[in-house]
Amino acid sequence: MRVLILPLLLLIVAGCSPKSEPVPEGVSPVAQDAKPGLIDETGIPTYPGAKLVEKNTAAPAKNGSRRMTAILSTTDPYNKVVAFYQDRVKMASISPNPRMTQFVGLSSNGNPAQMFINDVGGKTTVTVYVVVK
Repeated sequence: MRVLILPLLLLIVAGCSPKSEPVPEGVSPVAQDAKPGLIDETGIPTYPGAKLVEKNTAAPAKNGSRRMTAILSTTDPYNKVVAFYQDRVKMASISPNPRMTQFVGLSSNGNPAQMFINDVGGKTTVTVYVVVK
């Protein structure tokens, strides 16, 4: 039940439909975002060398906040990616199964955030949901 509350809260707070930004194949999030990007804006670090698969930003809600979603992919082992984030984010984590870890809490700049790290057959995906104030 708790796992579903934050995504629902993020959708309610952001309120609007997301706007997808296409990302060229093989471009890392840092290279894609020359302006302040995933790291600066959300307070969630980008995994080194990960490819940005998708990035969505909802139109601002009435309170000025907006929901951001990013999906990263890497060929690095799942355990290495989990260890990277355990060392860098100060959020609670749970691992409901050996191929998925969830982080929930506040990003380094105080934004409500939720992350899922999944082992998907030789690739590791990182899905980030953040409400940016």
